[in-house]
Amino acid sequence: MAVLDDGNQSQENSFIYGPPRERTAQSETKVQCYEPAIMKYLGYYPALTPDEVKERVAPARKAQKSWANSSFKQRHLFLRIILKYIIEHQDLISEFS
Repeated sequence: MAVLDDGNQSQENSFIYGPPRERTAQSETKVQCYEPAIMKYLGYYPALTPDEVKERVAPARKAQKSWANSSFKQRHLFLRIILKYIIEHQDLISEFS
């Protein structure tokens, strides 16, 4: 799912120093998204319910158990493969980041 523009971004408010801290009715259904390096406002993402969060975290927990049981050699090989892919595709990756 992509970040959605809620229409609040303009040239005047596109850069901020930090997200607002107060809770509002909108904050219960949407999460404001910011580019972390410069805190530029990107839009909003629909908020997940606690059950939706648990559903999305479950595969990561399962993967972590497998990763924890792998040897250092297996992890090293996997990370080298990822590094090679990133280096070979860095132009494509940078277009989307």
